[in-house]
Amino acid sequence: MQNPANQSIVYAVNVVVCKMEDDRTVRPLKISVADGKIESLLPGHPVSVNNAVLSPDGRWLAFQEIEAVRVKSIQSGDTETIVPQGNVADWTLDGRSLVFGAPRNNVFSLFTVAVRDGHPAGAPTFIRSLGGNEISTPHTSGTSLIFADNVAEIRGAMRVYTASLDAEGRLSEWSVLRTLGRYASYPVFSPDGGRIAYILRSRDNSGVSIRLYSLANGEDRELYRSENSIGTCVWAAVPPVLYCSQPLPAERKTAILSVDIVTGRAETLIALPGQRIIQELSPDERTIQMQNLRGPTQWPRWQIGADHEDPGEPDAPYKTRDGRFAFRVRMSRDNRLEWQIRPGSAGDDAFEHLVYIYGQYGDVRGTIPVRFTPDGEWIAYRDVDDNGKDALFRVRLSGGERQRLGNYPPSLPGGYLWTSLDGKQFLVEAAPGNPTSEEGPQLAYWMLQNFLPKTSAAARQ
Repeated sequence: MQNPANQSIVYAVNVVVCKMEDDRTVRPLKISVADGKIESLLPGHPVSVNNAVLSPDGRWLAFQEIEAVRVKSIQSGDTETIVPQGNVADWTLDGRSLVFGAPRNNVFSLFTVAVRDGHPAGAPTFIRSLGGNEISTPHTSGTSLIFADNVAEIRGAMRVYTASLDAEGRLSEWSVLRTLGRYASYPVFSPDGGRIAYILRSRDNSGVSIRLYSLANGEDRELYRSENSIGTCVWAAVPPVLYCSQPLPAERKTAILSVDIVTGRAETLIALPGQRIIQELSPDERTIQMQNLRGPTQWPRWQIGADHEDPGEPDAPYKTRDGRFAFRVRMSRDNRLEWQIRPGSAGDDAFEHLVYIYGQYGDVRGTIPVRFTPDGEWIAYRDVDDNGKDALFRVRLSGGERQRLGNYPPSLPGGYLWTSLDGKQFLVEAAPGNPTSEEGPQLAYWMLQNFLPKTSAAARQ
């Protein structure tokens, strides 16, 4: 870093890194350059964070949590959201403003926002358009900002792929559902497997819509539109509705909506504390399994129509729809990543090895795409085959060797995988890799000089 008084190069006193801990949550650590002492800056934080940076005076920690930019007081522990969507870059040299990237008129751009005592002091100031997809591994040197950028796609541009198994269990070629919007997310199959419901987010944050897409003829229509965000949905057969989560940030709650498949009429059924993601609908369609990103228990369940929920277990594993099996991902005793399985009614000491995971998932912000088949007999997942290529595999929950079903769509690590109720159709949502390179996504490194607006530059004098 540079000393603004004489522009000489000085060594940083502390280094902040983000590390995945034993519970597979990414949290920031402060490492002292002087003595190597390591201190957790967000101990026990329930949600993974990225791009954590300390203010120059060491009093404030800025970090990215899901899509929001947040600032925490090191002394008091109080945390506040600075902007609801963005990528943290760094603090300005005087520590008075935070630099971040966010969409602006469909273009990813750079901003600063003044921060006073951990609170935003005024509206963000636009600096310039970047045209990339996000700020990755950023750091500043004087008035220069250095960051990496994926040159293939812009941030939020997801593709949805579909493939199906034939009568002999062979996987078809993957096809891109091109009529889906660029910012489509969380597609789910209808109970009969003939349609897909997905959430379409506008790039300028003007609202979201739920759309229905027909696999038979490509018809794509809007079912419901809202000015507020929508999280994830599940599709029920009787009655024919979508159950969707809708964040209520001001109340720190999540509403559960029921959206009629025919009319598009939406009704709020209940508002529950915390930030919820709907994961699964029980086979009898009476209970919704959720993930609570900021709650005391991570996997609560709500029986539709009830006035309260079952809080669930603090660290419950992922279970089949019928509850017969539970599985998790862990490091084995010989330090290899593996899926572990146990009976759904047993305790964690009953977990046993199921299959090793050979892929390298270095981007800890992503996920390993995996899904139980609806019959509760298999898990389907993405991994690397014997030739080093991404492929779709399945393995019986009763054990045995993994079976390669076919290729996997070329994409960045992470993403999501879904299956139809009959287990014969697959959906993959992922950020595509660079189609022109066999090496996958390509990074470009940029340095922006004198990137601060005049108001910030003047403040340093």
